[in-house]
Amino acid sequence: MAATTPLFHGYPRALFGAALALWVFFSVPSAIAKEPSDRVWAFGSAVSSGDPSADRTSAVTDALTAALEQAVVREVPREVLVDNLRTLSEVVFSKAETFVQSYEVLSEYSYQGSIRVLVEAVVPLDGVYQRLQQVGIGFENKALPRILFLVNEQNPETGWPQFWWAEDAAFLVTVGEEVMSAALKEQGFPIAGHVALPPEATLEPYYYKPHLSNDEAVAVGNAFLADIVVVGSAVARPAQNTMGENLRAYKGIVSVRAVRTETGVELTAVEESDVAMGTDPVAAGRDAILKAGKLAGDTLAQRIKDEWRKIRKPEMVEINVLGTQNLKAFVRLREVIVNTPGVNSLQVKELQTEKARIVVDFASDAEELAASLMVHDFGSFGVTMTDIGQNHMNIELVTQGVDNPGSTE
Repeated sequence: MAATTPLFHGYPRALFGAALALWVFFSVPSAIAKEPSDRVWAFGSAVSSGDPSADRTSAVTDALTAALEQAVVREVPREVLVDNLRTLSEVVFSKAETFVQSYEVLSEYSYQGSIRVLVEAVVPLDGVYQRLQQVGIGFENKALPRILFLVNEQNPETGWPQFWWAEDAAFLVTVGEEVMSAALKEQGFPIAGHVALPPEATLEPYYYKPHLSNDEAVAVGNAFLADIVVVGSAVARPAQNTMGENLRAYKGIVSVRAVRTETGVELTAVEESDVAMGTDPVAAGRDAILKAGKLAGDTLAQRIKDEWRKIRKPEMVEINVLGTQNLKAFVRLREVIVNTPGVNSLQVKELQTEKARIVVDFASDAEELAASLMVHDFGSFGVTMTDIGQNHMNIELVTQGVDNPGSTE
C-alpha cells in the first residue's frame, strides 16, 4: 500500500491534508483550494544488490531526483540551465531530499536484476529559487521586488475571513490573492509562494488574526524572503440592486497596502471595487472579488514599480573571477558576495573552466565591496583582488597551501 512521506520535519501537512480539503470544500466556498501545480510524476530505478529495502530506497531516491529535474527544467529558463549545469548539479540536483516536500510511491516492479518505481512528488520551487539566489544564479527580474500576499478574504455567507496563515492552511489560495498575483506576475514581479513554510517561519501568533498590522506582515514577509508584503482584505457584500426574486448584485472591495520588509515603510495603498450579479451569492461574490482584484493588481504593479525605482539606485559591479575550476570555492565566493550587506543580486554572465564574469548589483562601488570581502575568512581558500575601479575588479581564487591558484585539490 502506497504511503505519503513528508520531507519537512515538524511540518504536519500530510496529517491535516484530508481535514483541510473537507474544511475548504464545505466551509470556504469563496476560496480556491488548488491542486498543487508543482506535482510531478517520475520513474526511478536501481540495480538489485540483494537487499530489497536498500534497493527500493535507491530507486526512490533516483525517482525523486528525476522529479526535481523535471520541475526545474519546466520552470527555469533554458539559458540558465545551459550556463549553470555544473552548479545546478552540485547544489540542487544532488540534494533532492531538501527540495521535495512530499512523495508517494505509486507503483514498483522488479525485473531482471533491477527495481523500478513510479513516484508522485510535490516539488515547490521556492526553495530552489532561494538556493540559486544564494549562489548567485538569478533569472527572475531582479529590478523588481519579490512579493508575498497576506490578504484575507470574506465572501457572502461565510462568518469568518479566510487566510492562508491560519493553522494548517498554507495550501489555501484565495480568489483575491490569485488574481492579484497573476496581475503582478504579468508585469514581471517574482511572487513568494507559501505552500512550503520555511523552518524559521513562526506563524502561530497569527493563526487567529486575519487582519495583520504592518509590523506583523513584515515579520512574516522576512521569513519568506519577500521584499514587499501586500497586506489587506478582499470582501464581497450584497449590493442594493436586485432583479426579480433571485438575481442580485454583489460588490467586491479589495483594500490592500504594500509594505517594504527591509524598513517597514508603507509604499502605497490601493482600494478598488467592482460589481457582479448572480443568483448564487457565493459565486457572484467571488466574481465581484475577481473583478476588483484585477483592478487592484494592475494598480499595485504600476505603483510598486514607480516606488521601487525611487528606492533602488545601485551600482553594477563587474567582477572577473580566475580559478573557477575549483567549483566549490567559486560557489562559496558567490554565497559570500550575495550575503554581503548592500548586495541586491548577483548574476553569472559567463562561466568557463578557469574563469568567470559576474555582475553584482551593489549599493556602493567596487572598492567598498572589495573591502568587505577582504575581511572575510573563506576557510580553505583565499582571494586576491586587483584592478579595482569604481565599477569593476578582478578576483583570483587561491587555494591555501597549493602553488596553483584555483586548484581543486
